[in-house]
Amino acid sequence: MGFNVDIKGENYNYGHKIFIPDFKDFKLHTHKAYEIYIYIAGNAEYVIESKIFPMKPYDIFITKSDEPHQVRHLVKDKYERIVIELNDNFFEENNCAEYKNILENRQSDTDNMISPDSADKIRLMDSIARIEKYINETEKFSDTIVKCSIIELLHIINTIKGKNVKFKSNNNINEIISYINENLTNDMKLDDIATHMFMSKYHICRIFKEHTGLTVNKYITNKRIKLVQDLYANGDSLTDACSKAGFSGYSSFYKAYMTETGKSPKKDIENYNLFNDIKIQE
Repeated sequence: MGFNVDIKGENYNYGHKIFIPDFKDFKLHTHKAYEIYIYIAGNAEYVIESKIFPMKPYDIFITKSDEPHQVRHLVKDKYERIVIELNDNFFEENNCAEYKNILENRQSDTDNMISPDSADKIRLMDSIARIEKYINETEKFSDTIVKCSIIELLHIINTIKGKNVKFKSNNNINEIISYINENLTNDMKLDDIATHMFMSKYHICRIFKEHTGLTVNKYITNKRIKLVQDLYANGDSLTDACSKAGFSGYSSFYKAYMTETGKSPKKDIENYNLFNDIKIQE
């Protein structure tokens, strides 16, 4: 079973897919772009760092570039979703900066889920149908009309009223992640986290892996890699970016980057595409 609509336009990606999940393919990851994830059907939960959201049809999940997230499939059955990735330039070049509000004007790792009511679902799917109609008009495909349709979808999402959303969370994991994020650029070790949490480091490793699917060190390393990419993109030299991100030096960063991506960092980061993501593997 399969269905796939995939278009890479100017400053945006749009993908609509129906498939049987391969559980090995879905890892915690981040994007350089904003991501709008619309769940249609299946049996899964959406994870954003320490928060786990049950997924209902037409729920919308929003993440920024600094929010590691993943979909955890609970059964190997038909799954359908829509993913839209938008570069910051999309809003500037299409004169629609007001529609970035729902993506940007919130705290990181909060307000990630929008649950539309029945009327909003109809508006949402009508808008998606128009986007895909224009994408599928291959003989006269127009990037402009597709972008206009995506802007319409952004308008709809911005007008959906927020609701209190229930999610599962673990207070200890929340505290561990908060401590990591606050001390990411320091010389932080597992022993420091254990001291802060008043727990043994072995217990921390066990509960962190159970909840996130990652080791603590793997999580820290990939957060630092993402920070290096951001610092380098904003004008820092690679050496300075490594130091600011908490690596002991460029050689330490190089080894970590090669381990995670299999690529040499300098050339890969220089060619870092807007819609490349960082897959955090076990």
